[in-house]
Amino acid sequence: MSSTRRRLSLVSCLLLVGCGTPSPSPVPVGSAGCPSDWDAAIVWSTETAPQSQLDYVSGDAVVASRSLPHQGLRAAPAQAPFRSGETAWLAANGNTTRDTTHVLRWSQADCSTQAFAVQEQVIWSVVASDEAFYTTNTLNGEAQVHRRTMDGTLTAEVAVPATVFSSLALDGDRLHAVGATGDPGDEQTVLVTFDATTLAEQRRLELGPRSLAVSTLVHAGKLYLPAGAVGDANGNEREVSTLQVVDLDTGTPETLDLGTASPYLVADSERGLVFAHTSMNPTFRSMDAYRYVTLFDPATRERTTLDAGPALRQIVVAGDALLVLTQPGDAAVTLTRYALSDLRELSRVEVAPPAGGQHYLSGILATAPDA
Repeated sequence: MSSTRRRLSLVSCLLLVGCGTPSPSPVPVGSAGCPSDWDAAIVWSTETAPQSQLDYVSGDAVVASRSLPHQGLRAAPAQAPFRSGETAWLAANGNTTRDTTHVLRWSQADCSTQAFAVQEQVIWSVVASDEAFYTTNTLNGEAQVHRRTMDGTLTAEVAVPATVFSSLALDGDRLHAVGATGDPGDEQTVLVTFDATTLAEQRRLELGPRSLAVSTLVHAGKLYLPAGAVGDANGNEREVSTLQVVDLDTGTPETLDLGTASPYLVADSERGLVFAHTSMNPTFRSMDAYRYVTLFDPATRERTTLDAGPALRQIVVAGDALLVLTQPGDAAVTLTRYALSDLRELSRVEVAPPAGGQHYLSGILATAPDA
């Protein structure tokens, strides 16, 4: 079995919801309201405890905790929850005893959460526009993509054989899906572009040896695909300092070298693109060795590197600030806030995991100043 299949285990399930049929209405959960003063929340999930947990922080202190009655949120390092204005989207994949998958819509306005039950066993990526949200999963070796309106109605779906999609990216009326395709030992990185309303396939590009980008971003007409590592014909992987960038008008790919190994997560900012050099499966070196963040200006090609400390897990841009989450082992996490203008440290807070040893770090929810 290839490392692609090991990292994104193929699952079997049945699609029980037909196009045009609404899923069960979204259910309000976790609506205790926002703390009076907060600027970010640490998300802890679980496979064994009854609930996930959000620890809200302000400056250097935890100011409140809230529970979410859902399990199986994606573990960090992973792309931060997808933001659309004041709304963040997360996938809760449950576990073997509570196996209903939910898409969660969290509101910055009142810190409430709505849950959409979906018939997908494991969601790899979720993105949203003002009108709809999109998910991708894998069934019997096929990549599946689904479009649902904001009441949960499934309006379009598509299956792509012999493919795994690891990330979705919205670009106006286009939806881009990135992953791997082909037989084990001969897998290629693939970029498939769909119409964002109908999910009709518009273009397919094969981009060379297999890599799995879990964090993708459209910026100034180009799609950035950091993956951290690439595979070879024998199913082996090697860490790289490069990433692929695709011109979405021409379909032309180029290689961008950031000079630091394992660019894996990407976020947009007013100062350019921000890359976290980390890894979901740190097989090349200790997790503590992943500690660098690169600020890259696409216009000038200038780059600035920040040493954020050991065991880099996630980054989020919030207005003119960069939030960086680190966690060596299962210890307390450190959330550090930097000024994007000069990367000076603004604040730092340590947050201990929930008691009982049943939770793992999932990520950050940050206040969006313009939301």
